[in-house]
Amino acid sequence: MSSTEVLLHSPLPEGLLNIDTNKLAVLLNQVSKGRYGEARDLTKANQLQDSACDSFGITDGLDAFKLQIKLLLEQIKLIEDHLKKP
Repeated sequence: MSSTEVLLHSPLPEGLLNIDTNKLAVLLNQVSKGRYGEARDLTKANQLQDSACDSFGITDGLDAFKLQIKLLLEQIKLIEDHLKKP
């Protein structure tokens, strides 16, 4: 669930690099409902940004890929919500 939320906010590596690490940690903390603690969330935020630095990314059709990722993630969330209902 955390990964889905992070990707919805920032589907491409460049977006992750533009987010303040503390804000990313807060997002992870909110999504996980504080289950892991602030220290682990900050560690995960740093790991995500380190991974984004090492990503080769894409250059052509950036907006199209970003939109496609967001649409797919929203579709996944809808399916998950539908499956949770009795």
